[in-house]
Amino acid sequence: MGKPGLPGRILALAGIVCAARLAAAEEEHGHAHRFHVGVIGSAAGAFVGGEAFHAVGDGVFVTWLALPHRFEVELSARALSTEGGVELSHDLLGKVPFHVRPWFHPFIAIGPTVAEYFVGGETRDAPSRHGWGVGGALAIGADFWLARDFAIVAELNYNLLYRSLTAESETAGALVNEFGATSGALFAF
Repeated sequence: MGKPGLPGRILALAGIVCAARLAAAEEEHGHAHRFHVGVIGSAAGAFVGGEAFHAVGDGVFVTWLALPHRFEVELSARALSTEGGVELSHDLLGKVPFHVRPWFHPFIAIGPTVAEYFVGGETRDAPSRHGWGVGGALAIGADFWLARDFAIVAELNYNLLYRSLTAESETAGALVNEFGATSGALFAF
């Protein structure tokens, strides 16, 4: 085989430049790592059949940077205190980040959500209720990077769930529109 010609040398040089720019971009944006782990505080308001409810609580999440700078997968779990009960919710979201500035990464996310509800009776003689909700979640938010491996996260979300609650032998189902806000800290590994 002979020496590579001028087109081969130009392609090789272009490949080296592209690889160097990708490495520099990962370093600049603090994303040379593959995982994010975080803690969050959440507040939500839900509308069911003309009634409004609210909830506050805490949670954790882990994010895998499946395609750095392009696509992330996030699993989150939250425990929310509701009026007279507890809601445990779990989301599996596909996230698309936008690296606007080295310190500012807005994102959009969508995926399934599952919630489990534990509601106590309003009086001592009233039955307690248990139920499940399944549906979809949509979120918009941003990571504000304060250091290479640390960011503050802020997010607004909307969940549409079908919720089924059972009290004694009766089951009632309804669509739930849930709006929420979440903020917390993110650690990158």
